[in-house]
Amino acid sequence: MDFMKNTKKRWKISAVFSMMAALLALQLAPFMTATASAYMRYYTNVSSNDFPDALKSNLASQPNWQKGFIDVTQAPYNAKGDNSTDDSAA
Repeated sequence: MDFMKNTKKRWKISAVFSMMAALLALQLAPFMTATASAYMRYYTNVSSNDFPDALKSNLASQPNWQKGFIDVTQAPYNAKGDNSTDDSAA
């Protein structure tokens, strides 16, 4: 019986903490969105005509560019992404 009481008590504590975390996330959501938009540039519907020339000539190495993803480890950028090489030029 003690096991059942402890299990119910743990479940209640877990539920309370989960609700508190959800409420905190809801409170912080507007702030996080505003902060991200203040520091990050986000473009939608960018035409491939607006891509840099080096990228236009290497679109074959970028299979997901039409989905909005550019792999900077592929040409023309060739970033290493190994956490030791300076990839700022990429």
